[in-house]
Amino acid sequence: MLATPDDPKAAPPEAVLVPITLRAKQAAAVLCLSERTVKELAAAGTLPSFKLGTCRLFNRAELQRWADARQAEAAAPLAEGGAH
Repeated sequence: MLATPDDPKAAPPEAVLVPITLRAKQAAAVLCLSERTVKELAAAGTLPSFKLGTCRLFNRAELQRWADARQAEAAAPLAEGGAH
């Protein structure tokens, strides 16, 4: 049985609206990068992705971990007293 919006046991709307897998355009929006950059990084194996047929998809959680790691790398020189 599917839950309906009127069902008090239904999942909150935000849980329903957030996709787990994203296409390149959606991944680009999440990462604040151009779609071209996302495709290039994915093709190079730098950005985590997988292919389903001819479509390249991105797992939202993996993108978040990737972005967090890049942020930590960028912050490391600052934490060590480097230039800002």
